[in-house]
Order: sequence, then C-alpha cells, then structure tokens
Amino acid sequence: MCEKPAVAYKHLTPVFPDPIEVLHSMYGNFTEQARHSWESGSLGESLNQGFVDLSKYFFFGKGEIVHIVAIALTLTVLRIVVEKTLLKRIAEQFKLEEETGKKFPESVFSFCIYLVSWCCSLTVVIGNKGTLYSDLGSHWSYWSIGVQVETEIYWLYMFEIGFYIHFVITTIFINIKRKDYCAMLTHHVLTMTLLIWSYGIRYHYIGVLILFFYDIGDVLLEFSKICVYFKKTNGHINKMADLMANIIFMIFVLSWVVFRLYLFPSKAMYSTVVA
Repeated sequence: MCEKPAVAYKHLTPVFPDPIEVLHSMYGNFTEQARHSWESGSLGESLNQGFVDLSKYFFFGKGEIVHIVAIALTLTVLRIVVEKTLLKRIAEQFKLEEETGKKFPESVFSFCIYLVSWCCSLTVVIGNKGTLYSDLGSHWSYWSIGVQVETEIYWLYMFEIGFYIHFVITTIFINIKRKDYCAMLTHHVLTMTLLIWSYGIRYHYIGVLILFFYDIGDVLLEFSKICVYFKKTNGHINKMADLMANIIFMIFVLSWVVFRLYLFPSKAMYSTVVA
C-alpha cells in the first residue's frame, strides 16, 4: 500500500475512542443532517441527485466482472471436487451422522475461504504501519472518482465478491436446505451488493477494515461447527471435540463483542459518520 500523507484528522483518530462519545457523535451528525434536509425540503432532491450521480461516481469495469465470475466458478468447481474426493470420505471414515455428514463439507470449505480472506484483510490492515486501523482519516484522504485501487486490495475485493457469488450458487443448488435458507440467501446477496458498491465508489479502505472486523467471526463460527459435527464419531461421544466446540464458541462470542460490537462502531462507523 502506498504511503499516506499526513492529514488533519488527528482529533478524530484516537486508537481507542470512548464508545459513548462515538455513539453521541454519530447520532448528533445524523440528526443534524436529517433536520437540515427536512427543514430545507431538500431530502427528496438529495435522494434523486444521488441516483443521478451514480454514473459519475460508480466505476466497475469489464475486467473486474471477468475476474469475479472466474473466481466464483473456480470456487464452485473446487467445492464440488473437494467434497466428492475428500470431505465426504472423511465423513464416512469417522461415521458422522447422515445430516451432520452433509453439513460437514459446507463448513470445512467455508472455514478455509473465510480464513484465507481474513488473513488477506489482516495483511492489508497491518500494512503501512497499521494506518487503516489507527488513522481513521486515511480512509478518505486519497479518495477521488475512479481512483486506482491498490493491487492487494483489488484482489481481496475480487475474491470476496466472487466468494459470495459462489455462496449464492451453493446455497441454492448444492447445500442442504435449512430453516434459515431464505435468511442466509438474503445475507449473501446483500453482502455481495455492499462489496460491489463500496468497490465501485472507491470506498475500499473502509471496506477492507470492515472485512477485517467481520470475517474473523465467520472463521471461528465455522470452526466451532466442525467441532460440533465431530462430537459423535464412530457411534461414540467424542469428549475432545465437545470441549473444543465449547472453547471455540466462547472465543467466537468474545470476538463478536470485541470486533463487531466495539471496534466496528468505534473505528468504521465513527470514521464514516464523523470524519
């Protein structure tokens, strides 16, 4: 990542801002803007202008589309091949219960993809002396219409969008249908849309930071599911797998509190609303 210039955002970039101050600042900014738009009667005009300006600010080329489709198809084919040649055999070897054996390949593949994605976002976030994490103003200092995206961030976005397209495909055609089928499908489509939007309007710095905060929870959740699936193997209770499932789940809950309930609002939301 290229070196960022010094910016006048230091008063907005405490390493650990007060959560109450964060919420108060965001609420104050939002209500002030909403009140101004309402009193001036410009709310509808602003929304209309936003759609008009979409073609001006949104850049998504043919190359990106080709890369995303290629990644989505590659992941889908890889999932099918790995499931048939390896993961199903593992499930049979340990004599997992029928329903568990069907869920096992999905969780293993998702765990591997989320882990790769989170490690890549971690590499980007801690690069350049952790600027994206510590200096909230750096998210916007280099923004311009259609600005070129750094190579590592570009491929992280292509991988993430391709992954969620793959997720939509497998949710519809491959994975077993669960009670939360509609909810998960909606989640994947919305996540994919947000990724495309943030890349297209070049809000990729804040996007990478959000991926860093969110993907770690999915890594731990999928790993805990794998441990749960191994609670009963070869017809016997596996106490070690049961213990691991409980430990990983507790770490998952802790990560949820730290990354999603504290760092996400105090870093990403604070930067977006205040800076």
